[in-house]
Amino acid sequence: MCDLAGNLRYISDPLPGKTHDAKAFRDLQLDHYFNESNAFADKGYVGCGVTTPFKKPADGELLEWHKEFNKVVNQYRYVIERAIANFKTWRCMHTDYRRPLRTYPTAFSAIRSLHFFKLSFR
Repeated sequence: MCDLAGNLRYISDPLPGKTHDAKAFRDLQLDHYFNESNAFADKGYVGCGVTTPFKKPADGELLEWHKEFNKVVNQYRYVIERAIANFKTWRCMHTDYRRPLRTYPTAFSAIRSLHFFKLSFR
């Protein structure tokens, strides 16, 4: 999670890749960290109470106002996606993990801590 200024506020522990965004949202109880009526997310979070873009109906097109709404939502989401991308630029986050798998949670926790430490000096 991040604020609309692009500052990361929360990074969860790693979850299995097959975990759906909405399931992770509910399991981690992320709604306790912010006001849902005032939050934006991508289409993976539909049904979680946050503002998401409209999905294109299977049998047609989006209405014009849906497209305009999606455009506004995506302008806010852009900031969030950039914050996540910035975290992933750490080399250890975008290359294969070459150490024993059992050490990954500790390494991830250290990387996350270093990232927030770095942000504290802005």
